[in-house]
Amino acid sequence: MIKNIKLKHLMYDELILCYGLKDYKNMLGKYNLECRISPATTGQCTSFYYEVDGYRKFIIGLKKKDDIDDVKLTLLHEVVHAVTFIMEAHDFECDEYRAYTTCSLYKECCDALWSHLSGAKES
Repeated sequence: MIKNIKLKHLMYDELILCYGLKDYKNMLGKYNLECRISPATTGQCTSFYYEVDGYRKFIIGLKKKDDIDDVKLTLLHEVVHAVTFIMEAHDFECDEYRAYTTCSLYKECCDALWSHLSGAKES
């Protein structure tokens, strides 16, 4: 599963959520990015500037697991990394902005992931 999420509150940023490390590796390859994933990896976040469309992109890859609580925790962990990349890229320092961005991004990712896992059609 690969889902593009346009970050509503950041005009030129986009997050790509990959459920399955194979999809994550393929997405990194699409953008000619190096991929080093150890067998112990349960999730990973990559940030880069894509000159073709002028967007900063974030790719989150999650390992498919049966334990949904573990998937949620891994997703939250990777979202925190993405928010750190966002804060650094835009020179933001406001802790309140960090908190709201983390909550908003986590919810958007969860909605996309749960829609996929429940078999609902993605828009």
